[in-house]
Amino acid sequence: MAAEGAWVLASQISSVVGTLALIRINTEQLNISQFGELALALTVATLSTQVLIGGKIAAIGRFYAIADSRNDVGSYLNASLRLVQIATVQVSLMGIVGILALVLSGRGGWIGLLAVTLLFSIISGWNSAFTAIQTASRQRQDVAHYTILLVVARLIAVQATLMAFGASAIYVLIGYASSTLVVSLLQYRKIVGRNTQPNSALVGEQTDWHRDMQSYASPYLIWTFLIWAQQSSDRWSLQHFRSLADVGAYAALYQVGYSSMTMMTNMAITLYAPIIYAESSAKIGCQESERGMSLITQLLIFGVAATIVCSLIAAILHRELLGLIVAEEYMNNSHLLPYIILSGGIFGVSEVLLVKLQREFKTLVLRKLKVATGLFGICANIVGAKYYGLPGLVCASLAFAVANCLSLWLVTRETRGSCKWS
Repeated sequence: MAAEGAWVLASQISSVVGTLALIRINTEQLNISQFGELALALTVATLSTQVLIGGKIAAIGRFYAIADSRNDVGSYLNASLRLVQIATVQVSLMGIVGILALVLSGRGGWIGLLAVTLLFSIISGWNSAFTAIQTASRQRQDVAHYTILLVVARLIAVQATLMAFGASAIYVLIGYASSTLVVSLLQYRKIVGRNTQPNSALVGEQTDWHRDMQSYASPYLIWTFLIWAQQSSDRWSLQHFRSLADVGAYAALYQVGYSSMTMMTNMAITLYAPIIYAESSAKIGCQESERGMSLITQLLIFGVAATIVCSLIAAILHRELLGLIVAEEYMNNSHLLPYIILSGGIFGVSEVLLVKLQREFKTLVLRKLKVATGLFGICANIVGAKYYGLPGLVCASLAFAVANCLSLWLVTRETRGSCKWS
C-alpha cells in the first residue's frame, strides 16, 4: 500500500505541477481574450470527454476488479476498447454536426478551432481509458510514468507550437493533442503486451462485459451532461453577458483554485477507489465491508481537512499565490481565490461520496439528484454572470458545490445497506 501510495503521489503531484506550469505558459503567451477563447474551446472538449466518454471510463474502472476475480480480463479489455470506439464515433458525428452548424450560421472562422478541439477530445478519451485500465489493475508505477511523461510532453509541445506559429488557442490545442497521442500509443502498447494471454473465465462465470458495462455507463449520460452544462455555462454566460476578457480572467482563477482542489481530492480517490471496488467485487458491491467503508471515511476526512486548510491559506496569501502561477494581467480578481478554492474542495468531497454509490452500483439513483443540482447550477451561473459578473459566478460555483455535496450525503444515508443494482 505504501509503495502504491508513493507512485500515486508522484503521478498526481506531477499532474498538478504540470497543470499549473501550463497555466503560466498560456497566460504569458496568450492575452486575456485569447485565454478566454481557449477556455471556451476546452468546454467543447469536456463535452466529449465527460458526457460521451466519461460514463464509459467509469465503467472501465469499476469492472476490472470483477473481471480479474473471474479470470476474464481479456474479454473485459476487448469490451473496454469497444466502448471507447463507440464513443469515438459519437464524438466524430458530433463534430460533423457542429461544423455544419458553423457553416450554416456564417461562423466559418470557428471551424478550425472546433476541429482541433474535437481531435484533442478523442485522443484524450483514449488516454483516459488506458489510464483507467492501468489504475484499476493497480499498475501504479506505469500510471506514474505515463502521467509524468504526458506532463513533460505537453509542456514541450505547447511551448514549441506557440514559439513556432505564434499565440493562438488553436496552437495550444495542437500541442495538447500531439503530446497526448504519443503517450496514448505507448500506453496501448504496454497494455496489449501485458494482456496477451488467452481468456480463462471460470466455469459458469461467462459475462457479457460490453452489455454490463454499457448498462452501468448509460445513466451517466444524462447527469454528466448536466454537470458539463453546469461547469461550462459559467464561461459561456460570462462571454454572453460580459466579454472574452472576463472569461479569460475567470478561467485563470478557476484553473488555479477550483481545478487544483479537485485534482488534490482525485489524487486520494485514485489511490483508494480500486481497493474499495475490489473489496466488493465478489458480490457486485452488495456487502458493506468494514475496510471499504473505513477507506471512504478516510477520504472524506482528507477532503474536508484539505479544503479548510487551503481556503484559509488563500484567504491570507491570495495575491502572492495567484502571482506565482498567472501573468500580471490576470491578477485583478485574486481576492476571489479563497472562495473558488472552497468551492472546489467541497465539490471534491462530493466526489468521494460518489465513490460509495459507484461501489454499490447506484448509478441510476444519481439520475434525479444530478438533474436537480445540475439545473440549479446552470440557473445560478446565468443569474450570477448576468447581474454580478465574475464575482457572481464564484458565488454561484460555491452554492452549487454545497448543494451537490449535501444532496449526495443525503442519498448515501438513504441507500445505506441496500444492495440492488439500481
